[in-house]
Amino acid sequence: MLRPQPTPDWRLLGINDKPSAIFKLANAKSVPNDSPFGGPMMGGVSAELGISIEPIDQVMAQIQSSETVVASSKASTMANAEKITTKVIENLYNYCSSFSSSLLTNAQGEQFFPLKVIQDWYNNTLRKVKSNPNYFLKD
Repeated sequence: MLRPQPTPDWRLLGINDKPSAIFKLANAKSVPNDSPFGGPMMGGVSAELGISIEPIDQVMAQIQSSETVVASSKASTMANAEKITTKVIENLYNYCSSFSSSLLTNAQGEQFFPLKVIQDWYNNTLRKVKSNPNYFLKD
């Protein structure tokens, strides 16, 4: 028998304007279910459902505050993605540039480097990111 948690984490999932939806259960706990015939049966998943009746103004305020949190989280994620992308490209460019050379027959002065340089850069960068996942986030 499972007992409810003393302080459940209740979250607003919707209102009457959106009566039908599917919600993912995070941290679902399996419930063991023993069979009377001796072997264990397939366990189920336990979930608590709460229904709260509140004034619409209070509910709308909760929805707006949660939308603000989601929007700021998305903006932060986009800023980090842009920062990481910029640093990766700069790192690759600087690494490859250090191995570049001009060809004597090239009149335009373009620089070239062996493709092995990119493979070496990839392996080195992967090793650094594995040892420090925030490698490209540092200043």
